[in-house]
Amino acid sequence: MTHDGTPRTFTAVPEAASRLPRLTARPPSEPSAGPGSRPHPENWRESVIRRRAMLFAVPLLLAVGCGAPAATHMTTDSQGAPAKAIAARAVHSAGDAASTTGSASDDAPAPTGTIVMVKLYVGTLDAAEQFYGNVFGARFAVAQGDNVHIVVFPGGGPGLVLIKKGPHDKKKHGAFIIQVPDKDVAQARAVANGARIQAEFEAPDGSRSVDVLDPWGNQVEILQRG
Repeated sequence: MTHDGTPRTFTAVPEAASRLPRLTARPPSEPSAGPGSRPHPENWRESVIRRRAMLFAVPLLLAVGCGAPAATHMTTDSQGAPAKAIAARAVHSAGDAASTTGSASDDAPAPTGTIVMVKLYVGTLDAAEQFYGNVFGARFAVAQGDNVHIVVFPGGGPGLVLIKKGPHDKKKHGAFIIQVPDKDVAQARAVANGARIQAEFEAPDGSRSVDVLDPWGNQVEILQRG
């Protein structure tokens, strides 16, 4: 039930997995190395590759259109909508607040930032590219070494940095929301390509969404606006 007493409307899938996976900020702790010890060559190489991927990907994604204007955010009626179904509304409201509220000090710049990439940890890069290509039309943009590939979407927006899971990445997952013209079609494609459904939601304005887990445990909310 929402804060104003309006009942939520959603249909949970029986075999739904847990809701949002917890994002792990760092690998499991390891015994501290002794003085003068050096990092394992494989761990060092993996770290360098991922940092290079971030640096090279930013100008690339901006060039291919990831900075294109995003679709209009979902709105709701005066009765409000379920928390999951109005995620876009929250983003919209936050943007309005940022545009109308000045900084605390006239001398200090207002806080700002732009999301240009979303990192997802996957098993096989080729399989991940195939999944996001078949379901959402994502296309390969660039490879950064053997363990990092970047894909972009035909509708613009942030690109995906697909990272092959290493020994310390088993519990790492990502999550994002993607808007599509037909939720049912995209949902069917996702399931056909190995995704698992968690739960479906519907807002009073007719917007519908479904949470699915990709084959590697990353959560994707597929949203169709009303």
